[in-house]
Amino acid sequence: MSLELSLYELQEGLRELYAMREEARAQMDAAPDSTAGEFAGQIDVINESITQYLRAEIRKVDGTADFILMLDRLCHEPRERKGVTERCEIDQEIDRLRSRRDNLRAIVANVKERVAFVMNEMPWREGKPKKLEGVRHTMTLRGNGGAMPVEITDESLVPDEYCRVTVTMPAQVWPALLDLAREMAAMNGYLPSLSKDIACMKIGPREVSRSAVAEALNQPCPDCDTGYPEGRQCPSCGGTAKRGVPGARFAPRSESLQIR
Repeated sequence: MSLELSLYELQEGLRELYAMREEARAQMDAAPDSTAGEFAGQIDVINESITQYLRAEIRKVDGTADFILMLDRLCHEPRERKGVTERCEIDQEIDRLRSRRDNLRAIVANVKERVAFVMNEMPWREGKPKKLEGVRHTMTLRGNGGAMPVEITDESLVPDEYCRVTVTMPAQVWPALLDLAREMAAMNGYLPSLSKDIACMKIGPREVSRSAVAEALNQPCPDCDTGYPEGRQCPSCGGTAKRGVPGARFAPRSESLQIR
């Protein structure tokens, strides 16, 4: 408190002296030439007072330096010192609180996941909500909305028509490649002169397009159109009446715990 008061007094004292000097300057500028010298003398006296004031106050270097260093320790920018990044105390406290927040979030998620698992194992009547009611709160298992998630059971079995590759090539090759594709489509031929340029292409890994798989899985089973006798299931779709995709299937929507 005494340090804060000392700095406040220092600021206030200088502010008053500088205000007096500016007022004297304004009066000198507005005064006739015959009296301007009087105000110039006042300005000289004030300047000397400022010098004497600072000469006396600057001796309080320890208190001023302590105040600056205290603030710097609390809030300085990250800085390198002897190969180590030094962080201020406030940043360290922020890191500690952020870590605590993340740990608590992980605990909440884990407890909710375990409660959902236990509730899923309980016997529920068909068509009835999975709900547990207490005095103050209700816990309910609800299915997550949105599109059905696609599960890839064996990527090697998924046909190429549902996969993608990313190709990087020189820009000048692209028009020639298009011309080649048109010629191949028309003549079913191949131009050897392009083989060197095509060899410059960089082809990324084969990746399953989940959106293409999902679109196919939502299509009707083509074999069901032929019709099957009553009591027999279509071997292609197993009775789902939907198209199948080797190595992929729809996964059941997950459920989440809601607390009210």
